[in-house]
Amino acid sequence: MPVCMNVQIQTDTKITTYPFFSPDLFAGAPLMICGISDKKIGPHSFFFKANDLSGNEVSMSLPNDDKIQDFPTEYLSAYYQLDALIGLSWLTGEKKHTKQAIDLSLAWNLPCPFTQTITGATKGQ
Repeated sequence: MPVCMNVQIQTDTKITTYPFFSPDLFAGAPLMICGISDKKIGPHSFFFKANDLSGNEVSMSLPNDDKIQDFPTEYLSAYYQLDALIGLSWLTGEKKHTKQAIDLSLAWNLPCPFTQTITGATKGQ
């Protein structure tokens, strides 16, 4: 059973989040949302807003921890974007989402249901 529903994340800069909608927050499970900003410097803070089980609004400001170094944010963002595109492709049946998923899969070397890994042996010299 979710602890918070209708989760919204707001920032001081425009970001695109993956998944495209925010999932509910469950007790004992992390809420994973990935975002891409058009600016080199990401948001300074995040504002979390949701409804608890009683329907009351819960909100809090969360600082951006920009001290995290060597974290593969681009790869993680591509992973979540690919996951969202696969879901959209299956739900809508639109070929454009399938093509976007294939292109992203190949660009980042991420496996997806629309691509296959081919291996072969070569003889050493």
